[in-house]
Amino acid sequence: MALGYEGYVQIGLTVALGTGTSVPRARSRIESSSGYGGKIVGSPAGVQMGVGAPRAYDWTIYDGSVDMELNRLIWVNELNPWVFDRQNPRDIIFATRKDGEQNFNQTAFWNSINISASEGSAVTASVSFVALNMTTYTFGVQGTEGYIENKDGFGMFCPPWSNIPLPLNKADGGRKNINPIPYWNTKVKFPDTSTPIDFTNWTLDFSQDVVKFFTCQDEGSSTDPGALEPAYLAVGPMTVTFNGSYMLKDRLGDNIDELDIVLGDQTFKLKKLENTTVSDDLQTGDALVPLTVEYAVYNIDQSS
Repeated sequence: MALGYEGYVQIGLTVALGTGTSVPRARSRIESSSGYGGKIVGSPAGVQMGVGAPRAYDWTIYDGSVDMELNRLIWVNELNPWVFDRQNPRDIIFATRKDGEQNFNQTAFWNSINISASEGSAVTASVSFVALNMTTYTFGVQGTEGYIENKDGFGMFCPPWSNIPLPLNKADGGRKNINPIPYWNTKVKFPDTSTPIDFTNWTLDFSQDVVKFFTCQDEGSSTDPGALEPAYLAVGPMTVTFNGSYMLKDRLGDNIDELDIVLGDQTFKLKKLENTTVSDDLQTGDALVPLTVEYAVYNIDQSS
């Protein structure tokens, strides 16, 4: 079942309208390449040819991604600060059915955050992460009841301390920041003007390497400890890329000191942009004729 009415995505303490997840539990199998004995035919009684290779199992991998429609709270409280606090983990929690929950409690480190806007849709966000471990896994209610009996929707998952209304309901009491941000409530503009550049779509990508390092067990151990968790985790340099298509304006230039991305009432500042590509291509008869650009970004500033 896709995330939606019965399910949700939560990062830190903030809930978003989840549109999908891909977080497989991957068992890392270590297989031997050595030869070993056995016969296919004529084997002695009780002796069989081995199928597959001798094997052991390493630390289980929980790396994946969560997709959502961006709302103001998830941007202001979680994603925006996490970009600048990138060496520290966050909680990532999601549910796919009644009473179910998959919880990465302070074990998830982001390796990419993608924000995208296009006409006729809500602004979307995708967070790919590397997790040291899954803290809890609860399947939830088995059978059809897990799909059709959750009359409260998200409300049943809502922690009592959070006081968050049902996100699928219309915002009440002026709390509009639980609603997704529509494309028309975004802008791409220069800092010295309020007039936006006519972007028909744009994407902002943050990425970084998150690498696990493992060490050997204690020499003094007399028992097999099993697969050990990573001893160290390293975060590499961050890369920021902005791309999109815009209308009615000549090339923006190879170097831009600052370009502001406005999400509702929040402005995120991209600084020291350097052009990577620009295209002004012939289109079909019923299409607009935009310029499509991609910029590498070398400095950023938090939303204000």
